[in-house]
Amino acid sequence: MISVVMPSRNEKMLHMTIASMIAGGADEIVVVDDGSDSPVNINNPKVKLIKLEEAHGPSYARNLGGKTSTGDFVIYSDAHVLVPPGGLIRLATLATEKDTVVCAAVQPLGGRNWTGYGGTVVDIGGGLDVKYNRNKERREPTGFIGSVYGATRKCWEDIGWWPVTLSWGYNEQALSLAVLYAGKKPYVANDVVCMHQFKKKFNYPVRQSVTRVNRLLVHFQCCENFETRWLPIFKQQFKSETAEYEKLFAENQAE
Repeated sequence: MISVVMPSRNEKMLHMTIASMIAGGADEIVVVDDGSDSPVNINNPKVKLIKLEEAHGPSYARNLGGKTSTGDFVIYSDAHVLVPPGGLIRLATLATEKDTVVCAAVQPLGGRNWTGYGGTVVDIGGGLDVKYNRNKERREPTGFIGSVYGATRKCWEDIGWWPVTLSWGYNEQALSLAVLYAGKKPYVANDVVCMHQFKKKFNYPVRQSVTRVNRLLVHFQCCENFETRWLPIFKQQFKSETAEYEKLFAENQAE
């Protein structure tokens, strides 16, 4: 049984994405409405809707949806994605064989002609980031960037689901580090290409500083050498964010 989990906040493509996921092989879809401004109504027997009165961020919504889902195989997807027919079944097959998280390839929806096949973890001097891998033949990259990620429920439990982040930013990078530090190798299904709507403008307020705070949180959770290697760099580069990340992390953990 394949469960799809989607965090959603003010999404315009939600119903189109749900239809695509069902055609892709989803048996169950858990939509976590993360504090949308307008009511979300879905009338489909395969869809379970969880409504949050206030926005908690994608990671919180993903973890809540994942633990609410009932499938042996859990796929996380953005709510503005189109997957090919049968694509989720292919992801489930690969992820079961590889015992790891498998990412679908990604193309922009409408216009730009390029394809990303997962990503590469790079040191940017202020922590680790992930850049798109454009090489189709590289099936085992060092990280994830995309929009659709699948693994068996046991694999997600081994990884610890998604690391805690706040609001928008650094979520795929967080998953990359969690998979690597769990001793698993990221894998890309380069024959499953999903169309992703890259937004020029978000449907809710975002702040770049939150991305830097998220980077701090993820390194704190995932990296064994956080105190000696990364924290001094963060204190030097992210002065105000370093001062607030401990408070935000404690609040988010309490929730």
